[in-house]
Amino acid sequence: MPLTAWSLYPGIYVAAPRLLQINRGGCERHLGMDPLMSSASTGSRHDAFQIERHGEVTIIEAGLGLERMEPSLIEGASALLLDPLRDLELPLILVDLSKIDAFGSTFLALLIRCWKLVMDKGGMMALSGVSPRIRDLLRITSLDVVWPIYATRREALESLLAD
Repeated sequence: MPLTAWSLYPGIYVAAPRLLQINRGGCERHLGMDPLMSSASTGSRHDAFQIERHGEVTIIEAGLGLERMEPSLIEGASALLLDPLRDLELPLILVDLSKIDAFGSTFLALLIRCWKLVMDKGGMMALSGVSPRIRDLLRITSLDVVWPIYATRREALESLLAD
């Protein structure tokens, strides 16, 4: 079933709420840069984010769209990404970076906002699939000691669910 996209902010598109797909116990939500998102089962290759639930863990999968996200879009992206997390009691967040090679300060600021929200609510946040370039950025900013980093999504999920 094709998705209908609507925009709250220029350049950021989200699947219409009535068409959100249920995925393994939770909902899947797309935050994309491409107004022509067309697949309910997989995100567009231009999506900035794909958010899904796996049991108690919320997975934020970074897409190629965030590599070119404009700094002016940070407020809209922040609202769309963080609003669903505010309702969680003890959020367990996994940020899967396996589909991207790099990101800039715009996405880094968004990750920090997400982490602050998670910490304020007593939850945990971890990263997986970190490329060498992203690992260097995290090391330079000392965030590699703040967020646990796992090679794979599976390792990160197991760790978050074990704690």
